[in-house]
Amino acid sequence: MTDMSQTEHIAPAVLVKAKRKIPAEVKYSTRFSVRVKFLDGTLYANNTQFDNLTVTLHNKGVKLGPCRFTTEANIEGFAGRLVFTDQVFDYNELLF
Repeated sequence: MTDMSQTEHIAPAVLVKAKRKIPAEVKYSTRFSVRVKFLDGTLYANNTQFDNLTVTLHNKGVKLGPCRFTTEANIEGFAGRLVFTDQVFDYNELLF
């Protein structure tokens, strides 16, 4: 079971789209998705595909692969969720 301190952790991340690096922050959302905040100020459309997401965990970059952005209203300042398209990760185990 995930405790509240785990769900509040925000990790620095970098998304890649067409070789462009996009700084972001991610936060645990569900076992199979993370919330995302884009730090470049760009508003991305629902279902935008990204080539890769790398999350910094314990001072190391963890490359998670391609993902799709899903917009979601009113989730504490985050733009929406990222769902991975090549692999399924249990974020509860990965992030904590």
